[in-house]
Amino acid sequence: MQKEVTIIGGGIIGLFCAYYLNKAGHAVRLIEASDTLKGASMINAGLFCPSHFIPLASPGMIAQSFKWILNPSSPLYVKPRWNTGFFKWGYHFALNANQKNVDKSQIPLYNITLYGKSLFEKFLTEVGVEKNVYSNKGLLMVYSTAIAEKKERIIAEKAETIGLEAKLLNRDQLLEIEPSVGEKVRGAVHFTGDSHSTPKAVVDFLLEYLTQNGVSLHFGEKVEEMVLTNGKISKIKTNLSTYDTDEVVLAAGAWSSGIARMMGIRLMLEAGKGYKMDLNVNHTIQYPSILIEPQVAITPMKGFLRVTGRMELMGLDTSIRKRGIDSLALAAGTFYKGLEVTKSNMAGAEYGFRPLTPDGLPYIGRSLKVKNLCIATGHGMLGWSMATATGKLIAEIIGNETPSLPLDSFHPDRKL
Repeated sequence: MQKEVTIIGGGIIGLFCAYYLNKAGHAVRLIEASDTLKGASMINAGLFCPSHFIPLASPGMIAQSFKWILNPSSPLYVKPRWNTGFFKWGYHFALNANQKNVDKSQIPLYNITLYGKSLFEKFLTEVGVEKNVYSNKGLLMVYSTAIAEKKERIIAEKAETIGLEAKLLNRDQLLEIEPSVGEKVRGAVHFTGDSHSTPKAVVDFLLEYLTQNGVSLHFGEKVEEMVLTNGKISKIKTNLSTYDTDEVVLAAGAWSSGIARMMGIRLMLEAGKGYKMDLNVNHTIQYPSILIEPQVAITPMKGFLRVTGRMELMGLDTSIRKRGIDSLALAAGTFYKGLEVTKSNMAGAEYGFRPLTPDGLPYIGRSLKVKNLCIATGHGMLGWSMATATGKLIAEIIGNETPSLPLDSFHPDRKL
């Protein structure tokens, strides 16, 4: 049965929800507060990472976080602020930073990222996206210290037990496939099943498809009120109009908790700010990589090289911290020979907010508190990896179909 579905949020999650709902025959309206698509969906590393099956909330993360907080150049920055929502999120994150959470989360994370990658490759064929915006070379986890090497080897061993190929490369073996790595690099783990893309090119194709296939896109329109009648959303009021709707999908990323509060729902989310710089330089880098110690990603994209990283817990603070940008530039120049980041590159840095849940798993599913509301947010640093799978699952839920993946681990009303 065709339904009128309103999606709130025009990031990559909302766009793929629109894609699959449209394909299922529903009338789809998408509302996005920004005039243009920006933020985490456009500044991310473009990675598809089945290898990232360990949630952010894991053993040792609390101790590591305190070490990082004390180091101004570390990957993490926490802005001191009195905010009860942040305290509650932090408390529940600490509760989940244990082996029990890893054990129950790793298979759901692996399944949804692997399924997302498969669906994305199918999407590329269906929409006719240019081949040079996607590459299946895998991902290098590059390290420079013995401590990092030991940790990555343990993760590689775990990966093999769930079906992921992880090749351990010493320095000489790494140089054979990536000769541009710097002198301090010790080795890497090559996850051959990962892949990468160019986000803006993909989003441009997706927007064109949605427009041509009748999806109503409302950019620059902000939701101001959700009108509830008998436990259902009957109207959505924005700064420009009022809409009737049969179903609503909340996919507004880090802003989702604010919109959820309009309906009396307390959605635990924290905004994790990250940065990117695009380098239009000659380079010989062939593989995307994550530099373990500084937690920086280097991705060769269509026509440029992208450097991304940092995790800044500052709420929805839109300032760009120079020290954060400096740390990205330093990491890129240290791990790769001759890779110079200019002042112009640094001046063009942009930020985006990743929506973080306390247990490291996204919220995907129908709300128990509002009958016609589905929630699709909280994907953290894996939104790009999970976007297609999330869109497909939401379309199946709204279409009353059996979901392609078990949803209990992702349910928005799960116990945290």
